[in-house]
Amino acid sequence: MRFMRFLPILVVTAAVLSTTDAASAQLRSTTGPVDVELGGRLHSQFQSSNVVGQESEFFQRRARLRLDLEAWGRISARVQPDFAGGEVNFADLWIAADLNDAITVTFGQFKRAHALFELESSTRLPVIEADGRVAGVDHCMGVGGTCALARLSTKLGYSGRDRGVKVEVSRGEVDVATSVTTGAGTGGWNDNDAWSFATRATWAITGDVTLGGGVSMHDYSTATGTSRATAFDVDAEWGDWQDGPHVLASFARGDNWKAAGVPTFVAWQVVGSWFVPTAGVIHGWEPVVRVGSGDSDRASTLDSGHVITAGLMVYSVGRNRIGVNLDLWRPDSGASARSLKIQSFIYF
Repeated sequence: MRFMRFLPILVVTAAVLSTTDAASAQLRSTTGPVDVELGGRLHSQFQSSNVVGQESEFFQRRARLRLDLEAWGRISARVQPDFAGGEVNFADLWIAADLNDAITVTFGQFKRAHALFELESSTRLPVIEADGRVAGVDHCMGVGGTCALARLSTKLGYSGRDRGVKVEVSRGEVDVATSVTTGAGTGGWNDNDAWSFATRATWAITGDVTLGGGVSMHDYSTATGTSRATAFDVDAEWGDWQDGPHVLASFARGDNWKAAGVPTFVAWQVVGSWFVPTAGVIHGWEPVVRVGSGDSDRASTLDSGHVITAGLMVYSVGRNRIGVNLDLWRPDSGASARSLKIQSFIYF
């Protein structure tokens, strides 16, 4: 029966909305100058698509434990394995040192210094999937899936997690981060002697508005050696998480090195939400809308399209919540497709 497809998410929804303050607490231990904190997250998703041949699915989107360590006021580290999909992979695995009040150096596996929507944690994004994916859609040249900004950025290796070193400098309202990484991403091995680079700067103009932008260069192997592709992006953020209106917007342009001839891609995305606090079991409501467009080859008219999302987040305690998103993919050529997603976000 169709009802049985929704039963797991209904059970999880009830659990999330009945969560108490105790469930949002973290296990913390302090011994001398060392502070250790243990936490985690479990994101369970139901996904349904109208694409022919695609079955509805219920799966664990994320199942992570997180161990944070701080020592002597200058050293911090994170170990964050992810057990989703029946495998063990590491999301974060790094150690950082504050050289002074302005400079921090990080070694290990972390997010590259590029792209607002990838640097923003899934714990704070008001949409369920940053790339607006629709199961069964394989439209975007070189990277597949829906041709959205976040998908182009991550699948082309300009953003997302990688291994290397990152230097962050903060001066007043300006922050600059630069990362040098292998370019292999998580769980992969560097297949050449080249390195990938990314630099991003942000400027907090006011307490509510932040502007950002940067450049990312990704190395990749070819039949004749090693080449580099480049992408640029600019972005803006107005408001903050769980604080009334919140808008995130970004535009990117760069080399689609996974497509024949390395064409130029262009993409943009705007996500707007409004958090309304309430009293009682439900901590707040947050309607959300997303509009975006992506073109993986500016010289072709067959691979571009638009992503439109309408959704709602219902918050319990802290970051515990349940979200519903309807994602619509409208290509410039071909049939439209849509996806219904329901996801619970549990934190401990």
